[in-house]
Amino acid sequence: MWKFNQIPFKPSKCQMRKFLPTQDNDVFEIIVENNNNFTWSPGQHCFIKLLKLKALERHPFSIVSCYDSAGSKDIKLIVKACGSAGFTRVLYNKIPETGYADFDIFIDGPYGGCPRPVEAFESIFLIATGTGISAILPFLTQACQTIKENKGALKFVRLYWVIRNLENVEWILPELSYVVNSYTYLLAAHIIEINIFAKEGIIDVERNILKTLKSEIVTSSSEAESKGNSSSSISFCSDFVNIHYFKPSGSELIKKAKEELCSKNIFLVSGSDSMKKQVSNSVADLQSQVFKSSEISEIYLHTESFGL
Repeated sequence: MWKFNQIPFKPSKCQMRKFLPTQDNDVFEIIVENNNNFTWSPGQHCFIKLLKLKALERHPFSIVSCYDSAGSKDIKLIVKACGSAGFTRVLYNKIPETGYADFDIFIDGPYGGCPRPVEAFESIFLIATGTGISAILPFLTQACQTIKENKGALKFVRLYWVIRNLENVEWILPELSYVVNSYTYLLAAHIIEINIFAKEGIIDVERNILKTLKSEIVTSSSEAESKGNSSSSISFCSDFVNIHYFKPSGSELIKKAKEELCSKNIFLVSGSDSMKKQVSNSVADLQSQVFKSSEISEIYLHTESFGL
């Protein structure tokens, strides 16, 4: 059932902008003003509809932003333009090359999400390819907050994001900067690990990305030092975001994860069908560890398919 704003059939305001196009991707973001007390949980998706564009169609996209009752409630979507005349391509072509464009949009949801509370697990392995990061990144933010507040059983989180071009990091740079800035000590202690695998990269692009993240950390550290917190004297950049220039297979990522299995483990995967298949098969093979080791009681897998 459609869930419109409090005033029936009144659309929400949103802004859209293009990311810099790469060799194989035309991607844009949608920022929806949340004026209707729309709430959601990590991994959930919503349907969007534009009356002035293919009015009879609605399309699902994973929500990359986290709902914050005390802060920003805007809904951020990352969309890849596909085909030559489909909804996403037509919408992409209506957005200017630079700057934002304003649209009226209907939003319905949220739907989906992980049926299990992730804070009940001791280890979380987050695996995404391309725009599949939309469904995965909110779990990272939520997990960081859970560990910070010492809630649940969670001990550590590993993020593996596989992209074709390092420039794609622009899609989530604000969210990534937030995690690095807000949870620096968790990254320094390797409780949280962020790994980005890019098939292609440009040194200047990497330098700019790390410079952005470094400026965030420096600001955070300076504030901590002003409060007399000596633990802020740490190294930056490469210690917090690991950039690799090769494309790992799903089985390789699971093999690495096998070395860190705790009693209760969850794998959250979103992205290409090939990656999901590889990870699913490898996690299925891991189930034997539950019977072989008294220290491992559960290995749970959840995959997402929306908004890719």
